[in-house]
Amino acid sequence: MSLLTIAMPFTILGFIGLSELFKKSTGKKTKAKAALAVFLIIEAFFAYFMFVAPKIKESAVLSSGLSYPAQVVSVKQTGNYRNHNPEVEMVLAITPDKKASYTTSLEVYVQQIDLFRFVEGASLTVLVDKDDPHNILIKGFNTP
Repeated sequence: MSLLTIAMPFTILGFIGLSELFKKSTGKKTKAKAALAVFLIIEAFFAYFMFVAPKIKESAVLSSGLSYPAQVVSVKQTGNYRNHNPEVEMVLAITPDKKASYTTSLEVYVQQIDLFRFVEGASLTVLVDKDDPHNILIKGFNTP
C-alpha cells in the first residue's frame, strides 16, 4: 500500500473538517485559520516525502552511481498499476567490481511493451548508490 493511498482519505477528511470549522466559527475565525495552517503544513510534509524526496534520491544515484552488471533472479507482478502499466518486483543479483555479488529487490513500473524484457535470467546494467548498495536504478538491458 503506497503512502498516497493512505494520505488521500486524510486529505479529503481534512478539507471537509476545515470547511465545517469555517462554517461554524464566528468573528475573526482564529481557530479555523490556525487549523488550516497546521493542516497545510502537514500536507506539505506529505507532498515532500511522496514526490520530492524520492526524486532527490534518484538524481543522486543518476549523478554519482556506480555502473555494475546484474542478472534478474526472479520477477513477479505486484498487482499495482500506473497508467495501465504494471509494477513488477524483481530480485537482482548484482556483481560489483572486485567485490562479492549480492542480491537486492527493486520495484518498478514497466511499460507493457517492455514486459518481455523482464524475465528470469535477463542481463542488465544497474546504477548503484555508493552509500547504499540496495538503492539502485536500471540503466539498461544487455542484449545478447
